[in-house]
Amino acid sequence: MTAPVPIKSGAELLEEYDRLTAELRRALRTTRELQQKWQACRDQIKRRTDSAASGWDVSVHVHDTSPHVPLGTA
Repeated sequence: MTAPVPIKSGAELLEEYDRLTAELRRALRTTRELQQKWQACRDQIKRRTDSAASGWDVSVHVHDTSPHVPLGTA
């Protein structure tokens, strides 16, 4: 036989509701952030694909601008 389920008070239920709501909000925020990053990656790939098809080179170059390397020589 299964053990009886304890009955929670109204305060306990509200506390659990608040906790679950906060957890859901965090998950939704993370989902939105991931969707935005995914869309940005897709857009960048599309731009690169389109430019490659048109013959333009739009590669991104990152230059080291730290103090030990003069600007423009990285």
